[in-house]
Amino acid sequence: MKRYFWFYIIISASLALSCKSSKRMVSIENHSQKVDNTLISRDAQLDSIISPYKRIFDSKMNDTLAYSPKEISKERYESELGNWVADGMKWYIDSVMKLKSDIAFCNYGGLRIKSLPKGAIQLKHIFELMPFENALVVVELDSNELKRFLHNVIYKDGWPVSKGFYMHISNENKLIDWSVQKQRKNNYRVILSDYVANGGDNMDMLISKKKEETNVIIRDALISYARHQKILSAEKDNRTEKDKSSHGK
Repeated sequence: MKRYFWFYIIISASLALSCKSSKRMVSIENHSQKVDNTLISRDAQLDSIISPYKRIFDSKMNDTLAYSPKEISKERYESELGNWVADGMKWYIDSVMKLKSDIAFCNYGGLRIKSLPKGAIQLKHIFELMPFENALVVVELDSNELKRFLHNVIYKDGWPVSKGFYMHISNENKLIDWSVQKQRKNNYRVILSDYVANGGDNMDMLISKKKEETNVIIRDALISYARHQKILSAEKDNRTEKDKSSHGK
């Protein structure tokens, strides 16, 4: 990612110096190990190379993107943080890339922090929220395939989804009703991470589906979304409703 090239310079320097001695891995054993920090020595040469770049990188991480009037937290089934992320994914595809889409989903485990703080939202917060290099992908699903996808989402206790989607779930985790923009149609363009679109998080059903790759990192899309909003707007608006009814359809 070009705008964060200092990070890669630091990593590259580390790797270059680590090549001074060559070791060969012959086996791996999966055991829990404890590391004594006092036994880890610092490399003065490496520190001298990294330090100036690290200072620049750290200052960039403290850049303010936007402000939030409240703490924005994640929870199941629906949360302000999850809604904000899914809305940001869809906003980028629709408004920046000018591509057609109907809905965006983000797997719950993809959100790596519990909340964004009240106050200044800095670049480092978005890196903490979405540290992986997953890219936006648009997957084409027909109505039955989307319904099957929703059953999988329900099995996982719900995923963040973009505004305009509605799903009604019974207390027994049965799909009662669903709609996109208060209607159903034959085909949908669904925004996902490339990880999920390629079968990750047990979504094998998506592997063979037609996809439109964007090569846009989700984190970059969210950084743009935060800058666009300036004041973060996130709320729960009943995208996923769960009750005690047991009549699925």
